[in-house]
Amino acid sequence: MTKTEFADSIGVTQNYICILTSEVSSAARGSNISPSLAKLIGLKYGYDPDWILYGDKNE
Repeated sequence: MTKTEFADSIGVTQNYICILTSEVSSAARGSNISPSLAKLIGLKYGYDPDWILYGDKNE
């Protein structure tokens, strides 16, 4: 799946996905993605919204 396809599937722009996945923003990922978007991604693709927001809790 491309970034464009993923963006379309969750109702955001490809540019927003690029911002979220850039190395610069990875340290602050939780501040760039809303809990509601994390929940939508979780429901649509089977991921834990907390993992999307905060990363691996075991780290």
